[in-house]
Amino acid sequence: MIDFLMKYPDVETATAAGVALGTTDPESAETFPFAAGLNLSVIGRHAYRTGGTDEAPEMTEVPGWWVLGRVAEDHPLALELPPDLAAVIVWRSDSGAPRPDWPDYPDRVWA
Repeated sequence: MIDFLMKYPDVETATAAGVALGTTDPESAETFPFAAGLNLSVIGRHAYRTGGTDEAPEMTEVPGWWVLGRVAEDHPLALELPPDLAAVIVWRSDSGAPRPDWPDYPDRVWA
């Protein structure tokens, strides 16, 4: 399996990409997490605590709309990515590069 982390500029761009991939319903914008041979986990906005109290935490938001994905190694998207999808992937497990560090990147992983 190949895991990948995608960062879109905003939810609208992510939704449009999902519609193009067949993983998002164009009418309701609902994401189908197991459509088209992809496993997707929508993270959404990513923020981390930088101070404050439990009752009033101070948060820093990392701009973007985040999605965690997984495909089989023989899936067409694992073999050749469309340029618009390749542009939003910030990490792939098969790249040899270490996963980017929290807090600048979400730390969600597949169980």
